[in-house]
Amino acid sequence: MVSDTITYLKPQTDRMFLLPNKWKFSRYTLGDFRKVFEAICAIANIHWNARHLAEAMRCENNGYLDSIYVLDRNELVRRVIRYSGLQDEKVRSILDDLTYGNRGIKHPDPALQPLIKLNSDFYAIVPSIWMCSAAERNLTALLNKLPSEKEIYRKLVSEKEDLMRERFKTGLPNKGFRFISGRINNLPDIDLAIVNDSEKVCLLLELKWFIAPTVAREQIEKSEEIQKGVRQSLRFKQAFANNHRQLLDKLKIDSSYLFDGIVVSENWIGYANVQSPEVPVIRAEHLIEKLKKAASLQSTMEWLRKREYLPKEGEHFKKVDGNTIKIGNWSLKLHQIELLGHERFFLCNTVALIASFC
Repeated sequence: MVSDTITYLKPQTDRMFLLPNKWKFSRYTLGDFRKVFEAICAIANIHWNARHLAEAMRCENNGYLDSIYVLDRNELVRRVIRYSGLQDEKVRSILDDLTYGNRGIKHPDPALQPLIKLNSDFYAIVPSIWMCSAAERNLTALLNKLPSEKEIYRKLVSEKEDLMRERFKTGLPNKGFRFISGRINNLPDIDLAIVNDSEKVCLLLELKWFIAPTVAREQIEKSEEIQKGVRQSLRFKQAFANNHRQLLDKLKIDSSYLFDGIVVSENWIGYANVQSPEVPVIRAEHLIEKLKKAASLQSTMEWLRKREYLPKEGEHFKKVDGNTIKIGNWSLKLHQIELLGHERFFLCNTVALIASFC
């Protein structure tokens, strides 16, 4: 049953884990972590469904007593070893990192450490936390809080831009594109430029891949990263307008080409306050999917310039009034966003922007 559930959940976990399984931290690899997470997530999913089936059959107190799964630590270790296929030492190391408040974390967060230690013998698994976890994002956030892991992660993170570049190259075969990256004197590094010589167009991408923000401090820091990418894109656009010889030579283009710059983020494009009227900000998956289907690179650049990648109220979403909550003299009116249609570009990439615009 656990094996079948792991297979059933694989499309979901594939979207959670984008970094290489081979990335090695001090005691285990990212692939090892994924196997442990998948095993516990499957157990949590089975328990969650069983509880709701029992509730539908009118069990006592709606199954509330069993909504949290409690089991002996040794039993948990044995099960995870069995379902993940990993060695005892690695499983214990990963469970140790995932245990709430372990490893000297001063301000623990159940999203980062969702395994709750009740006492010396028993642990609690809250199914909803595991099933709704952004597992890879939460692991990298946790590792950045651990002195023994932080430096290792910092060295690995430099590979992220290479991974993004490779995704564009392998995801867009037979499109007639040239892909260019590298250094230029007196300008920022070119993260990735996509050139189509038959159309005489060049799209320059500022690549961003950071830990997706959750708390306000992280949102401010990552917003600054996006704004930095916008400024660098503007520098490239100005350099092209000035016929910067080294830029043109590096790209192997001339001033007759159509040129534009954008910011491409792997996981977060920021809120409305960091969107630029001159430089589009878009997710990598969103752009790759568009380029795959577009008739030309120039048409994609026009699509970006007109901001047609952004959702439109009434076409892609609508606001729905919710309930009003009153606390003392305060009233809170709730609103919901209802997505319209099933176009992938809008449904999976711009929910954050919708919320910020509303």
